[in-house]
Amino acid sequence: MDDRVVVVPKAGADLYLSELEMSGTAPCETPESFPASPADGRTRIGIKVQDGCAHRCTYCIVPLTRGKPRSRAPQEVLDEARRLLRAGYAELMLSGVNLRQYGRDVPGYGDFWDLLRFLDENLAPEFAGRARLRISSLEPSQLGGRGLETLTACRLLCPHLHISLQHASLAVLKRMGRGHYTAAMLEEAVATLTAHWPRIGLGADILVGFPGETDEDLRLLLELIERLPLSYAHVFPYSRRPGTAADAFAGHLPQAVKLKRAALTREAVARRHQRFLRDQLDLPGMLVAADASKHVPPEAEREAPEIGDGPGVWCKGVNEFYAPCLFRAPAAGAAGQPDALTGLLAARPVRVTEKGLLVELKKNEA
Repeated sequence: MDDRVVVVPKAGADLYLSELEMSGTAPCETPESFPASPADGRTRIGIKVQDGCAHRCTYCIVPLTRGKPRSRAPQEVLDEARRLLRAGYAELMLSGVNLRQYGRDVPGYGDFWDLLRFLDENLAPEFAGRARLRISSLEPSQLGGRGLETLTACRLLCPHLHISLQHASLAVLKRMGRGHYTAAMLEEAVATLTAHWPRIGLGADILVGFPGETDEDLRLLLELIERLPLSYAHVFPYSRRPGTAADAFAGHLPQAVKLKRAALTREAVARRHQRFLRDQLDLPGMLVAADASKHVPPEAEREAPEIGDGPGVWCKGVNEFYAPCLFRAPAAGAAGQPDALTGLLAARPVRVTEKGLLVELKKNEA
């Protein structure tokens, strides 16, 4: 995307689709097209449980490219999750284009909260403490009574949420076609969740520079960012998409204004992100899911030459709060690749770096 601004590594569902999908050349998936995920030795993987969307936000091209909502059968999701966990995966992300619409096409499936409870009840007896679930993206409107009860009851769930927020101003949300929730709903839900999860990773999608957005609207957004325990965000300057309702709206802002507002929002999020990382330094330990395909350049040695004993390879991963973690793993042989990084790796935080949280693997527990 030519004007997309991403603050930290992506966690959840896309706000915009790829250029191929936006061009209309990507095929819509069929109800049978939830392909099985490969058991290829990695530690983290996603399971697609839903596709399509019927909401039609005024800026979004998804309904034109993804088609109507389609849900994957709960038993099929459970079977794949169990297969992947038994194959050695330590973290599964439940993903969908719009999880709020899970089950609407097949009422017998229940909604997304029914699916999450079903998975947790069936997987936790075997995998609690050894593996975990993560959710790709939710809306504030989903965080009502049943949603909060489900989140706090699940034994496998990470203390991390990614929220499709988009904005704090109700006037902007209504023009976006998202007037079914408010920023206050999210704040109330977070207050409830932090009573259960004293620490929480909280990410968000944010769209600035929408047609008609005022300085006052931006002020409301920046103030919300300061109030929330936000740990990262994906910040997008609004970009016109042919075929969407917003393309015909009055009040489109100059590109320079949109980019400036995105930069101000990005700066506010970056301050929250650094605070989020610093707050984790007093934790006695954490569990890191490694991404075996992402190694850190050798220059990382300068960050903490004292970490680890003997030769090793710097690797990346995320902890339960979705904080990016850097750590040194033992090297395997002359190839200079790390030993198999399977399961959840017990680690202790060392310090904050520009690239994330520096951690040290605990001996006899990795």
